[in-house]
This record gives sequence, C-alpha cells and structure tokens, in this order.
Amino acid sequence: MLQVFDFRKVLISYYVRSIIYYASNAAKLEDWLSNPAILAALQGTLDRSFVDLDPVFNMNIDEDYDFRSSGITRNSYCSNYLDWIHYCVGRRKSLTIDKAKDSSFVSLCFALSLLGRRTLGAASHNTVSSVEFFLYGLHALFKGDFRITCERDEWVFIDMDLLKKVVAP
Repeated sequence: MLQVFDFRKVLISYYVRSIIYYASNAAKLEDWLSNPAILAALQGTLDRSFVDLDPVFNMNIDEDYDFRSSGITRNSYCSNYLDWIHYCVGRRKSLTIDKAKDSSFVSLCFALSLLGRRTLGAASHNTVSSVEFFLYGLHALFKGDFRITCERDEWVFIDMDLLKKVVAP
C-alpha cells in the first residue's frame, strides 16, 4: 500500500513527465525556443550552480531533489528525466529538437516543471502531509486555477499557451 509521501512522489513524477511530453508535442514549441524573452528567462537555469530552493520542494516527494543542495538542480533534474526527454523528442516527427543536457529545450522543460510543481504546491496549500489537499490542488490545476506566486515564474505569461497547453493541458 502506498503511503502519503509515496503516493505524492508518484503523482509528482508523472506530472513532471506529462509536462515534458506536452512540451515536446506542442505546436508552438519552435516559437517558444526561438522567443528571445523566453530564452532570456531560461538563461539562469543553464548555470551549473543553479539551485531552486523553493520550500515547496521536498526530498520525500520530489525524485530530483538534491539533498546536498537542499533544492532541485539542473543536474538532479536531468539525472531523473533526461531519458524521458530523449524518448519524447525521439517520437516527434516534424521538428528536430536539440535534446542535449544544456539545450534550451531541456531548460524549458526544467523551468516548466519547477513552475508546475510550485503552482501545484500553491493550489494544494503547501500541505505536505495531506493527500486530500494535494488531490484538491491537482484538480484545481487541471481546471485552470493557476496561482503564479513566485516572481521567477512570471516569464510564463509571455505566452499563455505554455500554461494552457503544457502545464495544465
């Protein structure tokens, strides 16, 4: 039987994978990857020492949580999700996407996954121990109830389709 943390960990993992899947299959992906404003917003995630220290991230529920850095790093994210990124990009037929670890597409997926988890945390009232609040937050997110509470995530308003088609399709 899954415990509370195990259940949330599985759901968060699937949610991050769905963000990668929908990003890789988005019709506007080429536009997003060539948009200078989006690329400028993603630039910070390319830094080798980048760590997102948001308190919503937790070593019990985030597979890619780096306990040495006390947050989520690009390296820990890629260790867990780069194979899935390669798989999703490999299935795309119409556009060749750079899927290297330091590519802008991986940066986009990384930033969207951080944003999605933060948004999910805000919608579920940042309650780590309650499955009910978590499921409520997941339901609210898929209904389109977005609460962008972090200044680092405001770049997503450059194109609302990032939210509508990727974070909560």
